[in-house]
Amino acid sequence: MKRIVLTQVIEGYADDFLKDLRALRKKPEDQLAWLRNQLQGDYYGYVDIIIQNYDSIIKAKPDDMKANIANLFRAVTTRVDLSSLHTLQVLKDDGTFSQETKKFYQWVTDALDYGDVQEKVFPKYVKKMGIKSCVYCNAQYAVAAKKGKTDSGKAFRSTYTIDHYLPKSDYPYLATSFFNLYPACSTCNQMKSRKAPLFELYVKPTDPVTLRNPFVFRLDKHSFVKYSRTGQAEDLVVKFETRNGLPAGSVDAAAYEKYFHVEKLYANYCDTVEEVIWKYRMYNKAGRQALMDGFAEVLPHKTDWNRFVLGNYDQEKDMLKRPLAKLVQDVAKQLRII
Repeated sequence: MKRIVLTQVIEGYADDFLKDLRALRKKPEDQLAWLRNQLQGDYYGYVDIIIQNYDSIIKAKPDDMKANIANLFRAVTTRVDLSSLHTLQVLKDDGTFSQETKKFYQWVTDALDYGDVQEKVFPKYVKKMGIKSCVYCNAQYAVAAKKGKTDSGKAFRSTYTIDHYLPKSDYPYLATSFFNLYPACSTCNQMKSRKAPLFELYVKPTDPVTLRNPFVFRLDKHSFVKYSRTGQAEDLVVKFETRNGLPAGSVDAAAYEKYFHVEKLYANYCDTVEEVIWKYRMYNKAGRQALMDGFAEVLPHKTDWNRFVLGNYDQEKDMLKRPLAKLVQDVAKQLRII
């Protein structure tokens, strides 16, 4: 929902990410070389393109993924069936060989070591970018408890659930590309599935500021009046809308709703909206200032006070740190609490 500005700092993360991939126990480039040598013809050529352009693929910016990198594979892709089954002889950890059959795109993503990337490498950079909630819905954390795929003990671990902006079944060479990995809840991940990309997480510094936060939640005024009479949180209605001032051609809330059913999902959070209304009624301007002055040592900054009162982050830059932060911020701004 909130986009990230593609600054030099973020680009630096992609550089460090590449170094971390090369430090993995099972080096992706070695595994790709092994896979290439097991294949023939255009399948050999497909993997060889990945090896020859590995650095560029891993660090490719969003525009490059869809243009320059895609062009590298354009000719060979027409001659390769990504879902074709291939049976290869695999060296096991105990030194013996076994035959395994997988689809071609699965062999490629495994060779790129996507399992280790998801579980051990990428989470470090998600945390650096201040992301904990799903980038699509902001209603749930983008983490899950899963049994490890790459550890010998196969222990359960808490790990980020990752969506591929360009799906790995269609673009396996981008399975571990830094800017193709989006932290997302399991629900949004499943709903998007292999659909064409709709929401780009990253924007350029030169893009219009409105693109950074293109949607808004609005408390329906009629439902607010009804709630004032009934006191029933279920009477509160929140609309999911496109923010004013977006450039022509931008994704709108209606299209986004068809993908992720945000408005239907947020109908379950009317109690959260009710709590924002309570705070609106309880903390008038004079009362808020008096309390801020009284607890200045505990909460020295206005944003700390707002976070305490709202029970969530009040700054747009922190929106992805906690679920429902966008809903709380938008309704609080509408009621002029912040």
